[in-house]
Amino acid sequence: MLQALGQLLPIALAIALSTVPIMATVLILMSPNRNRSSLPFLVGWVVGIGLMAGVFTLGAHVFAAPNPREPNNSALLGIVQIVIGLLLVALA
Repeated sequence: MLQALGQLLPIALAIALSTVPIMATVLILMSPNRNRSSLPFLVGWVVGIGLMAGVFTLGAHVFAAPNPREPNNSALLGIVQIVIGLLLVALA
């Protein structure tokens, strides 16, 4: 249990210190209708983080790590990883 928390702590810290929610919070607090917009932002943020954590957790279980003792098609796996990396860079 403590090992899992130790692995999740840096990710949680990065999410908490991300500039996007901090800027959005400052803008919401400075807006004239902050009472109406703060609760939907909070709900959307929590639901979005929870949904993405769930999706990536399920994805990690579906795509199990390859066994290094068994020969596999590592060239195809390498190409897929490069393509996914390039798509993520393009998305960023």
